[in-house]
Amino acid sequence: MMEDLTERAYIDRLEEGLSKRKVESVVRHLAAFHKFILCAEDREKLLEPFQEIAFATPSMVELFGKTLERGIEAEPAMGRLLRRMRRAVIDEGFVRLAYRDLAKRAGLPEVLVHSDFKTNNLLWRRSEDGRETDELAAVIDWQMVFVGNPMADIARVITCCETEVRRDLETYIFQLYHDELSKLMGRKLSFTVDDLRPAYDIMIVNQAVMHTAGRLSPVCLTQAST
Repeated sequence: MMEDLTERAYIDRLEEGLSKRKVESVVRHLAAFHKFILCAEDREKLLEPFQEIAFATPSMVELFGKTLERGIEAEPAMGRLLRRMRRAVIDEGFVRLAYRDLAKRAGLPEVLVHSDFKTNNLLWRRSEDGRETDELAAVIDWQMVFVGNPMADIARVITCCETEVRRDLETYIFQLYHDELSKLMGRKLSFTVDDLRPAYDIMIVNQAVMHTAGRLSPVCLTQAST
């Protein structure tokens, strides 16, 4: 089913980091989405088509590897750091650990991961009089969805914030997610707030390196054309 949100939603400006209120809205909606997945009667059938982790496929691993290597050549000052961190995106085992296995070992439930909660994939609601609000209206671009770490999308969206905003969010966002999901489920959860942090931490490392690779892409393209 398609819905036209042209007049009722807007996309944030890329140059502006997301606010805390917007990230909180995303987290609440993620908790509701995860509750839907966890309570689905046909959960196994629902998740079965989405077992492949897009970022762990050989083609994607090769793509990020080449991008990073070219970036190292183009930006020698960053080379040492990038070499130390590249495992986070080119080691298939590490990628699987980040996107699924670590969370599974910690007893976190597997959910559907959108995997690209970036600014231009998030639509925000307009009020009836046309004002921009901080309430999430829709998420687009679902072609890379897979089963995995419930903290993956939170780690992705939080990278769209300014540094100080991210650091502040990291002091309470896991409690917010846990409380919201527990309330929606109507019971005590089988995992604690402390169980969420390692699953987030490994994802934020992965996201940091992926962002670096993405930012180096224009450098690599320019270099390749000269």
